[in-house]
Amino acid sequence: MPHTYREDGTLEYHDSLILQNCLTNGILVVDMSDRVNGCDEAYMVTSTVQKLGAIARSVYSIERANAQAARQDPKVRYGDEVRIMSNSYICSKELYLHSCPISPLAYARFSRNQEVCLSTQRNYNTVWRILPTPGNGYYNDVVKAGVPVILEHCATVQNLSNDHITYRNDFGNELEVSCKSFATPKKTQILEGEQKGILTREGTFKDIGTQNHWTFVLSSEPQMAAQEVNKLRYSGKKMVEDLRNALTEYKLMAISSLVKIFSKIDINKDNKVSPMELQSGLEQFNIFLNDDQVDALLQDFDKDGSGNIDFYEFARALLVSPPFFI
Repeated sequence: MPHTYREDGTLEYHDSLILQNCLTNGILVVDMSDRVNGCDEAYMVTSTVQKLGAIARSVYSIERANAQAARQDPKVRYGDEVRIMSNSYICSKELYLHSCPISPLAYARFSRNQEVCLSTQRNYNTVWRILPTPGNGYYNDVVKAGVPVILEHCATVQNLSNDHITYRNDFGNELEVSCKSFATPKKTQILEGEQKGILTREGTFKDIGTQNHWTFVLSSEPQMAAQEVNKLRYSGKKMVEDLRNALTEYKLMAISSLVKIFSKIDINKDNKVSPMELQSGLEQFNIFLNDDQVDALLQDFDKDGSGNIDFYEFARALLVSPPFFI
């Protein structure tokens, strides 16, 4: 798939790029057959030391976490809060790099650190801050490919990490990716340096372990700079099937709950809801739709071209047996 090329090596939002860890040299990849247990749709990420090019499971892009407060500058800068998202070739839905606090139900499988995965939920657990490593940049500087950075998880203030912990999946032996800050206490550094005969000064900041150092990799070949073509589109029919599967555990109770929720939202009682109202109502069932998915629904359920969705037609389509609804 396409892989962004830029002669000066600077990063811009929505570039197609690869993430590589500085300790293991592992490339961040996703395994779509390794579904994360839980109520959300999420897939496990690992790193692989195999030499991979720009393939669907290894290419990501960066978007601003807060578009309204963001600069108009397209360049990615240190200190920016971003979301790291999958590409359209691996999944028709947008998947975001996600982590959350350790709990009895959510933890990295082997290290027991914070679990890291790609999730369809677009919430604060998918927001990361790009920080410079010591001596490699300052806040507001433009981030460049090949320069080590730290990816800090904003919700938990832990850093994206990779270590030599074997994680076996369908692709063979790969390495576990988790979220943990590997910072060495300065006093320990001083004593260790004295033991080795190295003079180490005490500083304000702790040294961050190379487990937390990552580089963004752009293409070295100009011909790879072609724009993406044949981007997967999410059809309304496929969307209804996925929504029906997500609501299966509630059965008809979910449909009746949906009707009640949207009846309250539908103030003028014309049995139609705006795309924003539809997204807000479905979020109460932990279902998050992006703009492309809403556009797909509009094509199927906006019969009069008003820009709104006929909700009762939409609710009927979710039912396996419409007569039960009627």
